[in-house]
Amino acid sequence: MVVLKYIVAVMFLVGSCQLFLGQEQVEIIDESSGFIEYVEVIPECQVTKEFKFSFKSLLHLLTGKEPQRLYRPVSVFLDKNQQLKVLDQSYQGIIRYAEGEFKPWKVKSKIALTSLVDMCQYPDEAVLMTDSYHNQVFLYNEKDRLLKVFSDTILNKPTGIVCDVDRELVYVSETGAHRIAVFDFEGNLIKRIGCRGLGDLQFNYPTFLDVDKDGVLYVVDSMNFRIQQISPGGVFISSFGENGDATGSFARPKGIALDSYGHIYVADALFNAVQVFDKNGDLLYYFGNKGTDIGEFMMPMGVYITDMNRIYVTDYLNARIQVYQLNNELIKSLVFN
Repeated sequence: MVVLKYIVAVMFLVGSCQLFLGQEQVEIIDESSGFIEYVEVIPECQVTKEFKFSFKSLLHLLTGKEPQRLYRPVSVFLDKNQQLKVLDQSYQGIIRYAEGEFKPWKVKSKIALTSLVDMCQYPDEAVLMTDSYHNQVFLYNEKDRLLKVFSDTILNKPTGIVCDVDRELVYVSETGAHRIAVFDFEGNLIKRIGCRGLGDLQFNYPTFLDVDKDGVLYVVDSMNFRIQQISPGGVFISSFGENGDATGSFARPKGIALDSYGHIYVADALFNAVQVFDKNGDLLYYFGNKGTDIGEFMMPMGVYITDMNRIYVTDYLNARIQVYQLNNELIKSLVFN
């Protein structure tokens, strides 16, 4: 069990200076390309490095208390109130970003969440979180600030999690068992999908997940270096991807998200980039490379995309969130003309 714990940890924390080979095949997308436009970095001081005077900054100076900051962000989403929530492994909890400042969660619980990996929105402003140390999914209700166990089912190194709100299903990657657990919204285990292997509906350390409007589940099959698509009924649809160091391949695939056109965004921690595919698995473009400047990443992890195609990427080792916008008008002209 100790060995397995470290294997899972290495999968999430490994990084490298290796970049794409074959970069001439696809243009790197930047703020002038027209496809993906850079919007901002959160927190802003990560780029400007300038001190901005305010009442809050004066208060911090007088009290000697430093403001909350990011350390190791892994997952992010925008809630129904348009408030950014970040899951930070070093903080061991959720950090809210509001009015230009990070605010730590306030929780009535003595549970120490020591190995948080992923989170997703749950009804009634609640959040579900996976903890691979406790082998459980936790539910945090922001209204009453209560933290509780979502299900009595003990999982095997849970990592990725996503809610299918329309069908009231919760999918969780059991990375240690190489399978996907499916729950209803009451926390009852409905079924498990998959086992270890190379075939359809077989996995090798599955991690992050997403689901589209039709209920199709997208699984980052990390060490098989591919994405698997599964129907709401648990039937294999298709897969794409292979191990490699050229564009369109995967090395350390992490977060996954879909935009409103069904394009699939996959962050790769080894390439320090986000690759974008169509539903057939054909590479459309990618953005990012290694570094600390705007548009550069040091181990991108989580990806979240709003209904308006605003893209949030957790830049793990740079301790920040980078924000982009898909140029909808140009994409419409390419898709429909």
